[in-house]
Amino acid sequence: MPDDPVLQAKPDRHFELKLGQTLFTKSINGKSFHDIPPMTVKEGDHVIITVSSEGGGDHPFHLHGHVFRVLRKNGEALQGSPVYLDTLLTKKGETYELYLEADNPGLWMIHCHNLKHASMGMSMMLNYEGITTSYRVGTKSGNLPDL
Repeated sequence: MPDDPVLQAKPDRHFELKLGQTLFTKSINGKSFHDIPPMTVKEGDHVIITVSSEGGGDHPFHLHGHVFRVLRKNGEALQGSPVYLDTLLTKKGETYELYLEADNPGLWMIHCHNLKHASMGMSMMLNYEGITTSYRVGTKSGNLPDL
């Protein structure tokens, strides 16, 4: 629709996520979990997330606690009815533009739903400003998600 409110909204935040692999890890922006900074949003933000797959296999990109709308694939706007997902299969060389309305405050995991890839580092967080937890992850805590 030419007057689509999502396409008219000015994004409050924009994040770029490059899914790939380094020598021994699967990565997001060249880093692996716990070294990937979280995407931090405020409740009510309109967020654009650009996800591109640079290799290392197919990556089903999964966001907990939200659905996102797929706006574009490889720069081309999607046609027809809007597509809302919580998981999007990405293949090498593909780039997607996603729209997210930050409407569910919390601390939410984002990861490759190929859990072998997630356990090799392709995991990160979507955090809302002002939300904290006393829980920690990592080898020191013994809390190792996806292993």
